[in-house]
Amino acid sequence: MHCSTCADDIAKILKNIPGVESHEVKVSFVMSRAEVKFNSETVKDVEKDIRARVLKRFPRLDIVVLANSKVDEDELDGILKVRVHSPSENAASLREIAAGINGVASASTITLKEIELSYDPDSIGIRNILAILREKGGDVNIELADVPDGAKAAAAAEKKYLRSIATQTILCTLFTLPVLILAWSGGRIKLDTVPRYSIEFAFATLIIVVSRRIYFDAFRSLYHGLTIDMDVLVSVATGAAYIFSVAVFAAHVANSAWGEQQSGEPFFETSALLTTLILAGRWMTAGVRSWASRRIRTIGDTDLQESVVRLYNPDSGAETPLDARKLHYGDVVIVQQGQKVATDGLILEGTAQLDESHLTGEPKPQTKSEGGFVLAGSKLVSGECKYRVSKLLQENTISQIKNMVKLASQQKPRAQEIADKVAAFLTPAILGIAVMVFVIWLLVGGLHQNLTWGKSALLALTYAVATLAISCPCAIGLAVPMVLVVASRVGVSKGGFVFRNPAAIEKGRQVSRVIFDKTGTLTTGQLQVEFSSIQVDGMWQKADPTAEILTLLLNLCKTSNHPVAKTMYAFAQSQASSVGGDDLSREVTTVVSKGIEMTVDGSVFRGGKLSFTAPASSSNPEIIAILRSAQSVFTLSRDHQLLAVFGLKDDTIRPEVPSVLKKLRDRGIELYIFSGDRPEAVHPVAKELGIPLSNVYADCYPEDKRARLELLKERTAKEEASSSQQEKPSLSGRFARIKNRIRSLLFSREKVILFVGDGTNDAIALMAADIGVSLSQATDMAASSADVSIISDSIYGLIGFLELSNRVAWCIRINFAWAIVWNVVAILGASGAWVKVRIAPEWAGLGEIGSVLPVFVVSWAVGWGYH
Repeated sequence: MHCSTCADDIAKILKNIPGVESHEVKVSFVMSRAEVKFNSETVKDVEKDIRARVLKRFPRLDIVVLANSKVDEDELDGILKVRVHSPSENAASLREIAAGINGVASASTITLKEIELSYDPDSIGIRNILAILREKGGDVNIELADVPDGAKAAAAAEKKYLRSIATQTILCTLFTLPVLILAWSGGRIKLDTVPRYSIEFAFATLIIVVSRRIYFDAFRSLYHGLTIDMDVLVSVATGAAYIFSVAVFAAHVANSAWGEQQSGEPFFETSALLTTLILAGRWMTAGVRSWASRRIRTIGDTDLQESVVRLYNPDSGAETPLDARKLHYGDVVIVQQGQKVATDGLILEGTAQLDESHLTGEPKPQTKSEGGFVLAGSKLVSGECKYRVSKLLQENTISQIKNMVKLASQQKPRAQEIADKVAAFLTPAILGIAVMVFVIWLLVGGLHQNLTWGKSALLALTYAVATLAISCPCAIGLAVPMVLVVASRVGVSKGGFVFRNPAAIEKGRQVSRVIFDKTGTLTTGQLQVEFSSIQVDGMWQKADPTAEILTLLLNLCKTSNHPVAKTMYAFAQSQASSVGGDDLSREVTTVVSKGIEMTVDGSVFRGGKLSFTAPASSSNPEIIAILRSAQSVFTLSRDHQLLAVFGLKDDTIRPEVPSVLKKLRDRGIELYIFSGDRPEAVHPVAKELGIPLSNVYADCYPEDKRARLELLKERTAKEEASSSQQEKPSLSGRFARIKNRIRSLLFSREKVILFVGDGTNDAIALMAADIGVSLSQATDMAASSADVSIISDSIYGLIGFLELSNRVAWCIRINFAWAIVWNVVAILGASGAWVKVRIAPEWAGLGEIGSVLPVFVVSWAVGWGYH
């Protein structure tokens, strides 16, 4: 794709293919990528039914099908895909064996030697799958295969196109130089008229041959649907100049009086230089687009991750090298100074300084010890540590960033949709303007300037050609995506956050209210067990838990990612060794925002909120007294009979939170807390941070957070309506409203509500808010529900997001303004609207360079001075 109209044409083709879901078609001009969803029963052959149809309209496109799957991995929580390779041609039998393995969701044959399978890593590990395949397949050399990298395929296609357009531009430049020398020599080169024109004709013809792709593509655009795109405009402009010059040249060769009296001299230099400059502009645009897509592809580069790790066996103390792709949940990995962390995990032992600048933008190494999290790609500056794997390579922080950035690059914000509509309208409008320019100058020359109709037609043609050639909708098409591409890079490398929805970065500057969850967001989330209460001789007393209770805690809380459950598991581990508690393997069910439960020998054991574990005990005075003495509580029950109550304390506010809240207040943003914790835990934190208690809501279930958020939206809408009604209907007021309507075409001015959370119980609120922001250690459900993910350990990334959003808004405005002003000024100058200033047709090819280059510079400026 060499222009934004090509992307629009491809989108139209894909939407009209039977079986393709038209509303799911996404085409990115910057990324040279299209994504479609289709009905596999209708579209049975992607090569024939989709790829071939696009190639029919664009036969010279280098189309690579990156993936073709009936299952979207992003929609199946916990399902991962891998490819398995065998040296012998027995993929069919391997597929049958794999399909029968418990935990494997599906298996399909890729080649005679490869199969692709989806599996649930919570049920079975990849090493186990390979072992079963080797045992039953009879081939000891069965190994993981490299999955084709779509980014590399796209990069290869870009490189090929850049070589092609570069070769065309260089050849046309060499062929144009003789034409210009002869045309602009002013008679200093002693050649007769016909030989001079013959040389110009020969080289101009060679230029047409070299750039023939433009004309072929223009013909196909008109033949397939009468589409008027940039190829049509360029073909008409350069073709008209060339054909007219050939006609004049033929008249001179025939020694016709018409050649001398009516048309004057041919202007081969116009078609030659025009074509060369247009190709140079496309070369530059392709280079800019390639630069932008490389910025996207290098975010979360797989080279950041170690391919081989040192697997540690806690039982034997042995260390063995292992392919990082074969890691399981819970594996313990050793990483030393100078090495990189292969994937996300929790430090079990040791202290190390880690360079996380590739993800957080923070140049200073972070010191982490037991209980701290390590992120994939982090480099150990000093020290050594052992960490437990919490995420596999396909789902770790780097993979999530790559997926979110890819998703963001394929979505169109509101401003981009407007830009596409303007660009689509501009191209046929320019052709209409050029026709008008030709007619006007034909009449001016013939009737007002008393020229012959032949010379008048020549004059009119030069103005029309210049008008066609100088206009360029590419600047408008690139105005938004170029800024978003750079913003994606800046957000990850400097801001410590990544956005999966470009509409979020577009709306961030309008945030008027920010709602925080408490635990893990405003506070560190590092809970501590303050006391435990159990029944002693029929009375509730604060006492140490028994071995039975510790065993139940270990089994209930082992697999949960909730901060409270993690705290209880760590507490049980620290106590179990002294009292004999055993960590057994049990199937545990999580009930969102309520607790966890398991069944043992017919008895149901529950842990979590009292209303979930033992609701009948909520009226017990002793229990009420215990609950009131703690900030947060965790209760344990058997068949709804209370066994133990644990008091937890979490009043450690993140060190950066006061500064972040001050900056939010300085922006005029109102602050709220929606928390699932009890008021005794929430109110002290709110008071310390200066958040009014009227804006603080405790004991919020997920549906409560959403309901309060919707009420806040309604109140915000009423405030906006009331404010607009109070405006005076003066002339200046009416003018202001008109101005606001124009501004709202690009950026809505409505107030936006932002929610910050990290837990599974925050997922509904993250989706319901105008902008949802998740934190670095958020649960998978929270992270997938958010529009923006902060990937550093600090919530300061929230301020960086708001600041970058404002920069993005201004840069998009400047790009739009430039694209529109350039086209208006250029068309006026080329069409002869100004008496004393005129852009000659041979220089009109600079239109694309002049329009796109400033857009690139302005987009690049998004990151200047940002920190």
